[in-house]
Amino acid sequence: MMTPTHMLVAAGVATRRWMAGGLIAIAFFSGFLPDLPMLVMVIWARWTGFSGNMWDAPDGLYWSTPWQTAISATHSFPVWGAVFCLGLYLFYRNRGSKWALALMVLGAGAFVHSLFDFPVHTSDAHAHFWPFSNWRFISGVSYYEPQHYGNIVSKIEIVIGAAMVVLIFRRFRSWWVRGFGLFLCLPYVLELVPREWLFRLHQILF
Repeated sequence: MMTPTHMLVAAGVATRRWMAGGLIAIAFFSGFLPDLPMLVMVIWARWTGFSGNMWDAPDGLYWSTPWQTAISATHSFPVWGAVFCLGLYLFYRNRGSKWALALMVLGAGAFVHSLFDFPVHTSDAHAHFWPFSNWRFISGVSYYEPQHYGNIVSKIEIVIGAAMVVLIFRRFRSWWVRGFGLFLCLPYVLELVPREWLFRLHQILF
């Protein structure tokens, strides 16, 4: 799924009404964190003037060992499961430690990100069981490839994202939480706007 959807789902799943703003921010961040290595890779490529193959297998930059290791680590069920369990252990050992609760929120949100990615990646699947295995589930369904039901999955993703925004609005009254939730819906608006409209707007502005 798109990173904004992951952030909305993480905030919906890993937060509770009584949580303060800091924990809510961690929940949003936990939905983004697994995709951080890809963002760093793109920034690095732009910064260094990299002009080679970026995404295509088998020799694209994305598929090189250092980046694949980082991406596998941040999409790993064992890694985020361990983070959540460590937070849970420390929470009960230290009688409700806020740091322990933050670890639980971080682990839960990132784990859910990986869980939602698992069934919707084809040839670009992640090694979700790293470091114990490099096995990848090659799904027949993709969240963006039309030839693998991407047109259908993208619409389902919009429904999921919208549902999470409604949940966030019902759960929190904070203006920044609600505002950020709405901001993360921007990709859905762009998805629904006809492509020719966006092209004309681009011509007018640039």
